[in-house]
Amino acid sequence: MRLRSATVLLLALLLILLNAFSAAAQFGGNITYGTSLIGSLGAGVASTVYTFEGDTGDLVNIRAFGIGGALNPSLSLLDPNNAPITTSLDDLYSLQTSDAALSYFLPLTGTYRLIVTAEGGTSGEYLLQVRGRQDSAMPEIPLSTSNSVFVPRDGTPQFVTFVVAQDCQSTLTVTNKSPGVPYSFPYLIRVRDENGFLVGQARGGRQVENRISFFPGSGVYQLEFSAISSEALSDGELVLSLTCFEQQPTCDVPVLPPSIPPTPTPTPTPESGQLALIQQGGNLEYYQASTNVIGEGAPQVLYTFSGNQGDLVSVQVIGVSADFDPQATLVSPSGQIIGTSQDDLFSFNVTDASISAFLPETGIYNVLIGGENGTGGAFVVRVIGRPPVAARELGFGQQITFESPPPDASPALPNPPQYFTFEANSECPTTLVFRNQSGGDPYTFPFVFTVRDQTGRIVTQMIGGRQTEDRVIVAPQSGRFEVEILSARMDARGLLDYRTTCAGEAVLCETFTEIPISTLPPAVPLTPSPTPTLTATPRIRITWTFTPAVTDTETPLPPTDTPWPPTDRPVIPTYTPTATPTDTATATPVPICQQQSEITPIVCEPGEETNCECWDCAGNPTWEALCNPTPVPLTCESDPEAFCSYAYTYDIDAFCACTACADEYPYDYVYYCD
Repeated sequence: MRLRSATVLLLALLLILLNAFSAAAQFGGNITYGTSLIGSLGAGVASTVYTFEGDTGDLVNIRAFGIGGALNPSLSLLDPNNAPITTSLDDLYSLQTSDAALSYFLPLTGTYRLIVTAEGGTSGEYLLQVRGRQDSAMPEIPLSTSNSVFVPRDGTPQFVTFVVAQDCQSTLTVTNKSPGVPYSFPYLIRVRDENGFLVGQARGGRQVENRISFFPGSGVYQLEFSAISSEALSDGELVLSLTCFEQQPTCDVPVLPPSIPPTPTPTPTPESGQLALIQQGGNLEYYQASTNVIGEGAPQVLYTFSGNQGDLVSVQVIGVSADFDPQATLVSPSGQIIGTSQDDLFSFNVTDASISAFLPETGIYNVLIGGENGTGGAFVVRVIGRPPVAARELGFGQQITFESPPPDASPALPNPPQYFTFEANSECPTTLVFRNQSGGDPYTFPFVFTVRDQTGRIVTQMIGGRQTEDRVIVAPQSGRFEVEILSARMDARGLLDYRTTCAGEAVLCETFTEIPISTLPPAVPLTPSPTPTLTATPRIRITWTFTPAVTDTETPLPPTDTPWPPTDRPVIPTYTPTATPTDTATATPVPICQQQSEITPIVCEPGEETNCECWDCAGNPTWEALCNPTPVPLTCESDPEAFCSYAYTYDIDAFCACTACADEYPYDYVYYCD
């Protein structure tokens, strides 16, 4: 899986290719925002070049994926001066890793060039979608404020901006103040960085709050929020807060009143003669796509696929014709309606139909496709499937620290996803705190973090590189959740940790304070400005001296053929660390900055609470956390080629970490305060 920032060399080669316009490239024509088309690569044609008109500040979203053969496409975008802007290889938000997607705020007005290229000599047909949104005036969320916003149920999107200052690790808090189905108001939020890259997205319905903490000085961000119109029963209210990390709002999130029970979806009963109007689309395999047309003579198309109990599937129907707004219904082998999708704001395009679900039984599933409000036209359908996975149970109040990719990853699968599960508490809103402990590109370790509910629907997705911490707060009794984590880049490794607690008991919550709620200031016109040159916090180099030792191990979870979550959950082995760490390491700071770096733990007097402080090369504190009272150096594994794997320490109040590097890999020297 690769980020959009990959390979300056690729962009240079593409620019040469475009200027020479050799026989290996073809011109696909002029396209506009809203275009969906089917093209092909192969038979001596490795690239297709398209052009479109764009204005300064427009947000463009572009996606391509193979629908025939084994095509693995990539996308590259050039500005009106033929200068490369960005390239995207794999879509980090898709279950299908060969999808290509990019999003970008256009820097100039003029004619842009889009290049679709076949990766690795692959060939076949592809679906290309281009969407655009014009720039507009947006209000800015002031620092150290909480702002109430009205969210109409019709799904009208609203936009605000906020700035992460150089001297402040800023936290964006989105609090859901309204009830809804099944547990809370069904909202959608998307966060983009100053280039237009989608940093994260989340949906309500089970969540009552989201908190995202950003690296200091990481730039300007845009927040989009709206109701999910197909699910909202009424208008809603959100509270948007922007603070420095230590000044976050209190963790006492609202306990929402009982939600309105949804109206059961009736099982479709065809009228006399209606079955003759359903055309057979055929059988689909996982990761296979098919094209078809819905017309007046056959307003519905029926596809089938074979699935196993516990498989995670994503059924996607994308309209190719401009006026076609597809609908999809997924029916189990026993006739149960698993899901119905009309407009899905969480997908790439608002009019796409998408259903994600854990399959409840093994057998032949039916996918019935039609058009909303009688619309028809050409479409592409595909089913993406993932077999059941072994997930590690996260106990309530337990902290887990792990590396991504795992140290024991095989050469055949160097970046495997890691899976965890947790259960929402029955008496309190449950907070999942996910902390990024490693440096990376452009600021922090670039991870991919996905939370799904027990039905298989995505609740939250985040991509690291800018975040230092994410908090997902779900409603009481909202069920079980799956957490999937992997590195966003094959060449990136990092250290992560997370835990679940009641909302008011999450780490550091005792230090947060109440912030008066106001309203947002008026929108102001946006003025283009050059992208600032930002640098991450200076780092120190650590030299490690190891003594051989036996490392802690955990019992691997056996594969399972039962769905997640199973009806009768087996007892899942829980990893328990050894009482006394057996690995030791000595860290000798070696300054790589002009000024001597320091790691200065502050030892507390008995019974006294104070701060642990770490200092960067400029003498500025890089992390502060309450502790009581004595810092304890962390122990590490004995393999100097691997990432430092930290001793698992439980029942601690907080910890203090200094980021360092050795042999071009990020290490952390950590003082646990207990």
